[in-house]
Amino acid sequence: MNKVSLVGWSDGGITALVMAVLYPDMVDRMVLFGCNAYMTPYDVQLLESRFYDGCALMYIHTIYKISLDYEIVC
Repeated sequence: MNKVSLVGWSDGGITALVMAVLYPDMVDRMVLFGCNAYMTPYDVQLLESRFYDGCALMYIHTIYKISLDYEIVC
């Protein structure tokens, strides 16, 4: 299967990040603009205390996993 390159801005960047976590074998590289790409354990704890929606919690944990697994280039 061919890998894809993703370009995303804002929510599109978040969507690309989620896709990279869920399907890492399909993503070659990403160019992201203006999206949340890093969370600390404190951020996760703070957001978990405010969001109970399943999609929001999946997003929080996905971005935190990215923070741990990938080098962020700024």
